[in-house]
Amino acid sequence: MMKSKTLTVFGVLMSSVMTVSSYAADIKNYQGTHCVPITSSSTYSSEYRYSHPFGYVQNTSSSKWLYLECPLVRDDTTANNQASAGYVRVKDQNASLDVECAFYRVYDTGNVAGGSVKRSSGSSTAMQQLDFPNLNQGGSKYTMHMKCKLPPSSKLYSYSANEL
Repeated sequence: MMKSKTLTVFGVLMSSVMTVSSYAADIKNYQGTHCVPITSSSTYSSEYRYSHPFGYVQNTSSSKWLYLECPLVRDDTTANNQASAGYVRVKDQNASLDVECAFYRVYDTGNVAGGSVKRSSGSSTAMQQLDFPNLNQGGSKYTMHMKCKLPPSSKLYSYSANEL
């Protein structure tokens, strides 16, 4: 009797574990300080003024945009693997310009394969989340990328992407 109960409990536990793992996503969250400032020609930049206190990046310039390249790790390259969603958390503190971010894919040949661009909804004292639903990573040799443009006085707090 005891052996039967033990096997039943074990079977129930294993089925619940298998169910959870079949729907598990590999969620990657990054601090804004992972982003690297670049110029529009994609070279490292020292001309922009920025700071990165407490894990976020802030454009401290009063007149120039801050261009950022933000790394994304794609470690599951199975054929049907997709990034199901992503987001960027920003604070737009510029009265006339919006924060702009793009998630995009690049073929192994270096050509852009597609992507999505989102903008903040105007200046605010509150953090805004730019959502990127239905991201698709494509083939196993594609890479995922994210770039953002921060207008003067704005901040990038964090960003995230999921692999399924």
